[in-house]
This record gives sequence, structure tokens and C-alpha cells, in this order.
Amino acid sequence: NVVKTNQEFTWHFTIRSFDQLKEAQLIWDNTYFGDNAKHLWLVEETTGIITDMRLINSLDIGRANGKKFKLLYGSREYVEKASLPPKTIVNVYPNPLKETTGLLVIVLPFTTNAKIDLLSLTGKEVYVIAGGYLKEGRHTFTLADKTKNLPAGIYLVRLQTDAGAFNKKILVEK
Repeated sequence: NVVKTNQEFTWHFTIRSFDQLKEAQLIWDNTYFGDNAKHLWLVEETTGIITDMRLINSLDIGRANGKKFKLLYGSREYVEKASLPPKTIVNVYPNPLKETTGLLVIVLPFTTNAKIDLLSLTGKEVYVIAGGYLKEGRHTFTLADKTKNLPAGIYLVRLQTDAGAFNKKILVEK
């Protein structure tokens, strides 16, 4: 449906499905967005994944029942700020990781000192991914070079911030 918008707009919606085992896809016609400088982003609220709807016209969303999204329209500053979650998100894609794949995405609703490391299940530090001052917003780190020499198994990505620690379990496959 066409949604009448102001200069900036946020629209929240949840995907509902009668068949919870079927894969779902969102499809849109991005020729209606006009010739303007506005940004149009689709944000999956649980993971923080952003899709620029001007660049592509569909998104595979897997088993989508209950997934929450927000659609953001406006200036770059508006959509960046509106896409931030109320809490910290730490995600790894894909999970399980293969030797040549892996992205760590961290979304911070605040600016903080941080350390990001990879731990064994016993808590031993295996690799420091990053450390220092991180501004609010999205931060993406490549994991393939850090996990390619690790044995297959379960590991933890730990984000330590001024507000506390956040962990994400990952599986490394060979």
C-alpha cells in the first residue's frame, strides 16, 4: 500500500503467517519512490539488519511469523538515528560460520568504551576482535580471518562496554 508520508516517517509492522514452516519474502516496487534525496530503509528489529529499499526490491526473510520490522523514510540523519535499537544488539551472520564467511554486527544505542573478543566455552580469550571507543550506531567486523584457523566448535563473541557485557554464541564449522 502507498503510505502518505511527511518529510520523515517510521512505520512499524509485524509479519504474521498461518504456515509457520514456509519461507517468506517481502517484495516491493521501488520505482514509486521518486527522484529525491530521501532514504528508505527496512530494519528487522530483532537483529538490526538494514535493507536499503531503493537499491533492491525484495528480501528473503525465512520463517517470518512474528518478525518485527520498521520502515524508515527521511534524511540520512533521521534514518540512521531511527534505526538504532533501544538495547545493544550483537549478531553473527551466518551462524554457523564456515571458514570463509562471517560478519559480526554490533548495534549500540550509546557511545562507549568497548572490547570485543572471541572466547572458548571455558572463557579463555582466543582472539581480540576490536577494542577502544565505539560511537552509537552499527559496527561490522569480518570474522573469517579470525576463525579460519580455529577448530570446529562452539565459541562466544563477547562485547564488553561501560554498560555491561553482552555475549553471542557462535558455531564454527569446517
